[in-house]
Amino acid sequence: MPFYSKSSHPDKILTLFSSIPPITRRKPSQKALTTALNLLVEAGGLDLAGTLLRYCRDDLKMSPNV
Repeated sequence: MPFYSKSSHPDKILTLFSSIPPITRRKPSQKALTTALNLLVEAGGLDLAGTLLRYCRDDLKMSPNV
């Protein structure tokens, strides 16, 4: 995920994060969520960070550990 952030592809961070449950058949960890949020903010994808938070809240039933 850090490579996508540095290469200005914040949309790929969201795609990669949302592909975790189908691949692992488990929810992403809190660390993965925090990492994805930090990278999205660094890459300037604040709207995508909001989308990620809504996806986690509505579909995965998890919230960030703040």
